[in-house]
Amino acid sequence: LAPINSAFEAANDLLAGLTAEEVADIIDYLVLVGEFLAVDVVGLDGQTLPGTDITVSVIDGSVFLQGSANTTPVEVVETDILASNGVIHKLDGILLPADTIVDVAGDDTELSMLVGALTTEQVALLDDRGLDLTVLAPVNSAFEAASDLVAMLTPAQLEAIINYHVFTAQYLAADVIALDGQTIPGTDIA
Repeated sequence: LAPINSAFEAANDLLAGLTAEEVADIIDYLVLVGEFLAVDVVGLDGQTLPGTDITVSVIDGSVFLQGSANTTPVEVVETDILASNGVIHKLDGILLPADTIVDVAGDDTELSMLVGALTTEQVALLDDRGLDLTVLAPVNSAFEAASDLVAMLTPAQLEAIINYHVFTAQYLAADVIALDGQTIPGTDIA
């Protein structure tokens, strides 16, 4: 999904404030696994492109895409530019991915000790946009209250404790409340 030059120019202020890694995340978000021709995309009106959170809308014969962090849809202005290894669709704007768990936690000063304790593998897991995850995130005061214990842990033990707080399913507050008296599926946490 290729934003045209004017889309980049219109987003210059946004892009100028991003790190190279954040720009790479946006580019990665625009590269989809699988070949989606225009006829396939139009057939998904009101749905998301498979394997993504990008919503398709067909309005008066025009196709619009909306990324999870976009406030307005982006129009597809040219379709089906075939290449030997896929297809390109030109966009009049830039689709933006939603922040990952690592992004959100990194912006929260109450979670700085948790973020600082994450291993490279844990960061990769929590940055994976293809997974639905839930993290029960200990705040800094929890780390401070357990500082004597944390100081005695090996890196592997701390990693295991943090992993115990990560679930490979998304549980919103309402889901957890509905489990009153039960354990969270796949865990021993009641």
